[in-house]
Amino acid sequence: MEQDLKDIEWRLNALKERGVVESVPRNVQDFIDPPYEQVVDPTDDLIDQIVDSFMPDENPEDDEPLVTPDNPVSHVEALHALHEIATIWGTISMWNSE
Repeated sequence: MEQDLKDIEWRLNALKERGVVESVPRNVQDFIDPPYEQVVDPTDDLIDQIVDSFMPDENPEDDEPLVTPDNPVSHVEALHALHEIATIWGTISMWNSE
């Protein structure tokens, strides 16, 4: 770490001598990680924000109970209907490819 800081300081001084930068911090370590700076880690707040962003909006309509249709369709009837649709769609697709 100490060698890295010396390398950074040397490179900054070289850039200053070439006129690329106007000034170089006196203490590179303090510039990179100021001792007076307090970092607050708001991980709890961040987690809450992420969870809230993926939660559905609360609508008054969501409080209404689900209504069961008068004539519910069985799984077998639904699968049979899907098979018929797939068969018709395959026929239409075949006609369009000719």
